Formats: sequence, structure tokens, C-alpha cells
Amino acid sequence: MSILVVGNATVDIFYEIKRLPSTGETLLASERMVDAGGKGLNQAIAASRSGGLVDYVAPLGDDAAASVIRDRLATERLRTAELLIGPFQTDESIILVTPDGSNTIVSTNSAARWLTFDTVARRLESVQAKDTLLLQGNLTKETTKKCLEVAASAGARTVLNPSPIGFSYDEIWPLVSLAVVNEIEAAQLGNSEDPETAGRYLLKAGVGKVVVTLGPDGAIAIDEVDRITLKAPKMDVVDTAGAGDAFVGSLVAALDLGLPLMHSMKFAVQVASLTVTQRGTTSAFPSQKKIANLLKCLPSVL
Repeated sequence: MSILVVGNATVDIFYEIKRLPSTGETLLASERMVDAGGKGLNQAIAASRSGGLVDYVAPLGDDAAASVIRDRLATERLRTAELLIGPFQTDESIILVTPDGSNTIVSTNSAARWLTFDTVARRLESVQAKDTLLLQGNLTKETTKKCLEVAASAGARTVLNPSPIGFSYDEIWPLVSLAVVNEIEAAQLGNSEDPETAGRYLLKAGVGKVVVTLGPDGAIAIDEVDRITLKAPKMDVVDTAGAGDAFVGSLVAALDLGLPLMHSMKFAVQVASLTVTQRGTTSAFPSQKKIANLLKCLPSVL
């Protein structure tokens, strides 16, 4: 089995600040860090380090910033990484991190929005029933829908992490086997501040299963008959950027390896929890060796 990730890639610029600025205020950062990120790249790397056989497609600008992405991918073990070069700047994210590890993120997506279905249609042709397609919210609605339609018609597992939320997913939900959302996204898309109620709204809209991540409180998963609740271990939080993507990527890899949803979620919570103890996005993900050890110990931590 294999995983196809069609998504974005960004250059992440971190500023460590003592608190978020007020309107009109200028603050001095204590530290600056540059990392390779973007939800598509993050989830592809997390899935690959978690044992998944990953193919990744993403757009990059024809600029010096793209080298940050290429350099990161050169150190990873993805099966393929197809970087499509277009007439735009490589997308970037500005991430403000406070001492408690919380963050605020602003991203560009001109490159991601350039990616049309026609540019990736050839890669979708190879998707089979045993495979998984993983998408995020950075692509256009048209591209997202068409990619999901092709994968769903092939009988593949379709996983959607609709973040950031840029459009209505009402007509897209029936194409989604598994939706993974955080509390804020669940409230916006599921019309309820209660995660389970919001998740059940998405089920009624056509999603097969819904996982809602709850930050330090873990995650819940629901379908038409079951509800799974998992707590997260207490960690010394340094930076939460990328933790959600670490969860999604490792969850999808575990499912693709054939593990049940309960086991896959437990594994993903462990990977995400380790991620928040380090600074950066992809730089903060546990190594392939650490993740492999988590998989070996999985039965004992359930």
C-alpha cells in the first residue's frame, strides 16, 4: 500500500516573542529560525518517517527560498517527491511563538492555489483501492474535489485535513473516508463548540469517520457506531507548530500499514506529543528511528 500526498510546501520563519503584540505594537523577537514546512510537506514527512510509502506532489516557486524545501527533502526517505516549479514565489509562513509554546501563523498560498487538477492528474491515475490519498486545505476547492473524486472512484482511502479553511466543504464531505480536524476547525465546519457534536454533524454531511484533535487533551474519533477517546501524555511544551501535522501524517501511515484506528490514533498522539518538545516544524518531528521504536512498543502503550 502507498500514500499520495498532494499539498503545499512553505518556508517557515519563526520568531520567538515574549507575548503576542497588540494592535499597532512592535515587539522585538528573542530568536529567529527558518525551517521547511507547509501542511503538505509536514504530513508527507511525518507519514514517511512513520513507515509509510509516500509519494508527494507540491508546487514551488523558481526562487532561492525553494532550496530550503529541497534541502529538507534530500534528507528524507519519501518514495518520490515531485516539485512543480511555477511563476511565483515559494509560499512561506510567519510563525510567532510565545514562551508557553503557543503560536500564531500567517501563511501565503499563491503557489498552492496555482496547483490545478490537470497538473497532478497523471499522479492520480496510479491510485488504487489499497492506497491512501491525503489532502489539506491549501489547494483550491476545484482541485481538492477532483482529486478526491478520482481517488474515491478507485476505492482508495481518502483523508482530508481541511486546514486552513478557505471554502465550504459541503459537496466534498461525501468523498472523504476520514476527516481530521482540530477543535477550532471542528467548530467552524461542524456548527458546534462541542467536538463530538461537531464531528457527528460532519458524519451526517457524508464523512465516513471523523477525528478531532484536542491539543494537550488528546483526540476523539467517531463514526456511526463507535466513539474513541484518547488522552495525550503531559509534555514540556516548547513549540506546538507542526504537531497537528505530525499527528495526521503518522495516523495515516499507521492506518496504511493496516493498524486499527484505535492503535493508529494512540501512535499518532505519541508522535505529536514528542513534536511539541522541540522547536520548528519538520525539524521538530521525531526521527525515523524514534518513531520506529514507538511502533515496536505500540502494544505496550495501548
